[in-house]
Amino acid sequence: MEKDGKITNAPKLQILLQKNPLLFRLIGLSPFLALTHSLLLSLTMGILFLVIFCLTSSLVSATRYLIPPPAALASHVVITSTVVTVLDLSLQAWFPDLRTALGIYLPIMAANCLILDRTMVFASQNTVSQAFKDAVLHSLAVLVVLILLGSFRELISHGSLMKDLFLLTNSIPKDSGIHLIPGTHGFPLAKMPAGAFLSLALLIAAVRSYKKTP
Repeated sequence: MEKDGKITNAPKLQILLQKNPLLFRLIGLSPFLALTHSLLLSLTMGILFLVIFCLTSSLVSATRYLIPPPAALASHVVITSTVVTVLDLSLQAWFPDLRTALGIYLPIMAANCLILDRTMVFASQNTVSQAFKDAVLHSLAVLVVLILLGSFRELISHGSLMKDLFLLTNSIPKDSGIHLIPGTHGFPLAKMPAGAFLSLALLIAAVRSYKKTP
């Protein structure tokens, strides 16, 4: 919870259950939902989002007195784009197959609504430590949702988890991963874009039902 631009000592579960950007605000969904057909890609995007969000928020907070208000939004976009570009080039160098699998969804993180919103509303008005803490909390909330969606969709569609481990290195065979339902052909709808929205809808319904439980 926030009070006068600062994080209070309210339970951290509030950000996960009541203010989760993916479950309640529904902003910046595109780069996340598009990759939740795979647990590995969901986990990768969640970790990348955490790094991007934390670095961007910290840099915005550190330079908040140097940037005039009229140029704030443009400056924040430049900072975010720089961080995303560095991570993009690093992935291309060290994990080329994984970077290819992420497609266009990593570069468009430079204009992610959640990051831009929090940098304008919070990071630009608070200290570096407070901005970093806020970014970590919101990133972890997003990461939890991505792991749940990625696990559910991959399990339903392929009967396995982490089937794409071979994207990390050529030494891992393509049939790697945890095969929980051997020999299954899966549920095709779970692989499709519609399956992402249906899975998200089920998760939203489950969380809201939990909130209403006395």
